[in-house]
Amino acid sequence: MTTDISRRRLFALGGGALGVAAAGSLLPPSLQAAIAAQPEHSAGSGGGDGLGAIKHVVILMQENRSFDHYFGTLRGVRGFGDRNAVELPSGKPVFEQPAPLGTSVLPFPVRDAAETQKKDLQYIGALDHSWSGGGKAWAGGG
Repeated sequence: MTTDISRRRLFALGGGALGVAAAGSLLPPSLQAAIAAQPEHSAGSGGGDGLGAIKHVVILMQENRSFDHYFGTLRGVRGFGDRNAVELPSGKPVFEQPAPLGTSVLPFPVRDAAETQKKDLQYIGALDHSWSGGGKAWAGGG
C-alpha cells in the first residue's frame, strides 16, 4: 500500500513539527527534563525514579500558614531550599520577610513557636495574616 503525500501536506506536517519543537523549547528546563526522561519502569510498577514511578498525586488546599510551614524543608520539594526562589526588591530572598522596625521574619519551626508562645498553632504571632495586612503586602508592603 502506498500513500501519496502532496507537497502542501508535507510542508504542513513539517511546519507543525517545527512549531511543537519551538513550543517545547519555551518550557522551563525542569519540565523539559521531565518530558525527555524515559521511565525506567512502566507506570505504577513501583520502581525507578522517573515519571513512571508516580503512583498517586495528592492536591492539598491550604490557607495562610500553608505549604512552607508544613513542607518547607521536605526533601524534593520547592520549599526553603529552592534555588529559583523569588528575590525581594531589597535583594533578600523571599523567605526573609520584612517586618516592623526594619527587622525580618525568617522561616521557623511553627510548633516550636507555638510552644514558646504557649498558644495553639493558629494563634501564634508571625506575619500579619489579617485582611488589611494582606492588602498592605499586595500594595508593596506599605
